[in-house]
Amino acid sequence: MVNLIFKDILIQKKTVMYMLLYIVFAIFFMQGVGSNALYVLITVTIAFTVSSGAFAIDEKYGSEKVMASLPITRNQMVQARYLSVFVYAAASILIMALIGAVANLLNVQFIKLDYITLAVIKKILVSCVLVTSISYPVYFKFGYTKARIASFIIFFAFFTSVVTVAENVSDGDASSFLSFINGLSSGSLQLVGGLVLLLIFVVSYFISINCYESKEL
Repeated sequence: MVNLIFKDILIQKKTVMYMLLYIVFAIFFMQGVGSNALYVLITVTIAFTVSSGAFAIDEKYGSEKVMASLPITRNQMVQARYLSVFVYAAASILIMALIGAVANLLNVQFIKLDYITLAVIKKILVSCVLVTSISYPVYFKFGYTKARIASFIIFFAFFTSVVTVAENVSDGDASSFLSFINGLSSGSLQLVGGLVLLLIFVVSYFISINCYESKEL
């Protein structure tokens, strides 16, 4: 399992370099969305791009056919892909957290990032789970080339939603909304939300297994 994830990282050295350049671009040219939204956009974009890149490279070079001849089950391959999203997300969160911490400690004026918070990390993980749960079954069913347009639409919808909310919800509105949510019992709400999110992720996982096991390589 770990080797499969490590393999996906090694075959994407160029993609990783592009993502580092993307971080620089986003920090300088997308600061209008706000610090928290910027953290979410950058980290989820990195996780989604790297995970999608693994599908693209495998399809391009026929890696799936090679792995099918190895003592690796399709179930394990699907598991590795789903778990790898959290590896990419954790790596991108760490990088962005370090950038934010250094910017604040050194008082770098042109990098407008606050210290990353647990609330922001939760939003990143929720976003990664949702984007993954929707896009992965499509990848496993149709392959990257056929599914990339649908995948782009899914991610663009996510991207637009984050920017729209960041630009249209004022601090006062956000505070009022959060107070309303807290009044509904924060613990219960988070528990229900977490269970629903887990259900979505598990259902997506089993759909992907079913699609991949019935697919001809």
